[in-house]
Amino acid sequence: MVIPIIHSRIHARLEESARGNIVSYSFIIETISRMINFKGGLPKCDIYTTVKDMVDLGLLKRINKLKFQLLKNNDKRLKPDIL
Repeated sequence: MVIPIIHSRIHARLEESARGNIVSYSFIIETISRMINFKGGLPKCDIYTTVKDMVDLGLLKRINKLKFQLLKNNDKRLKPDIL
């Protein structure tokens, strides 16, 4: 299964800014909002669908209602930015 590049970029940003393996739902929403809504990419109502898609793709694992675990992403297309 191929992971969409936008979900891979969101996952990479979550991994670099998270302090551990377990993150809260509000942290995920805030990170997606700063990445996508700031640049005018998604309406606010689609943020929750994006989180659900990331769980379905195996990038996040729901621990309980408000906590998620970051899983490994082995997408080869995602390369670190040069600048």
